[in-house]
Amino acid sequence: MSLLSAILTQDQVVSPRKIDAAIQRQVISGGDFETNLLEVDALGEDTLSGYCAALLGLPPASREAVLSAEAFAVARLPRELAARHQVVPLSIVDGRLVVIAAENLDASARRALETAAGM
Repeated sequence: MSLLSAILTQDQVVSPRKIDAAIQRQVISGGDFETNLLEVDALGEDTLSGYCAALLGLPPASREAVLSAEAFAVARLPRELAARHQVVPLSIVDGRLVVIAAENLDASARRALETAAGM
């Protein structure tokens, strides 16, 4: 059992039955555990985002934040690079490009994004 599934179960956010359904779906269909939780309607996107962010020690990003990303921030990164690193540019704050990411970015990914954005 992953840390995420353990915490979701412990906090009674997702039932053990839904956790099992997500794991079974992942075994059959592939993909990551988080996506499979969404696919089996185990919880909402914003709730999942909050738990994933907490596990990484980062602030969560809501669906609304993604949908309202600032066009000038999005334009700073080539789409293929953002997709490769699973990031979405949201805004520019104090000369820094703020992105949301599916996972913590390693140093090489950060350098590639910084270089491409010129920030």
